[in-house]
Amino acid sequence: MGQEIFYSKIDSFILVVIGMAWVLTVGVLYLVYRQVTSKLLVLLITLPTTLLLFPLPIWILLTTQYTIEGSMLNVRSGPVDVDIDISTIESITPTRNARSSPALSLDRLEIVYGDGERVLVSPEEASLFRQRIDEIKGKGNAAALR
Repeated sequence: MGQEIFYSKIDSFILVVIGMAWVLTVGVLYLVYRQVTSKLLVLLITLPTTLLLFPLPIWILLTTQYTIEGSMLNVRSGPVDVDIDISTIESITPTRNARSSPALSLDRLEIVYGDGERVLVSPEEASLFRQRIDEIKGKGNAAALR
C-alpha cells in the first residue's frame, strides 16, 4: 500500500479563536501605537514580532495532517513532525481532551504508543484512519486498538 494522507478535521471554534487572536493583536498594537510618543520604537519592536507570529496559525491550519506510509504514521502540524512506528501503537481511543496537540478539532483520537507516549489527532475520516491502522497492525492485534 502506498502513502495515504488523512487531513485534520477543523472545528469552526478553532477558526473563531484564531480570528479573535488576530483582531486582539492588531487592536492592542494600534492602542499602544496611539499612546506612545516614540512611534518608531513601537514599530521596531512590535512589527517584526507580529509579522513572525501572524503566519503561524495559517501554517498550522494548512499543514495538519496524518500520513500513513508502509508501517509508519507521520503526524504533522506546523512545526510539529512526529514519526510513529505503527507496530508500537498500544491503543487508539476517542477523546475530547482539549490538551494542546496536532489536532484542529475536539473530535480526537488519543494514540498511545512506544513507552507510554501519547499524541492526539483529529482525522476527518476517523473510522477509515483507525481501519488502516488496524490493517497494518494485523488482524491479531486489532482488538487492542479499540
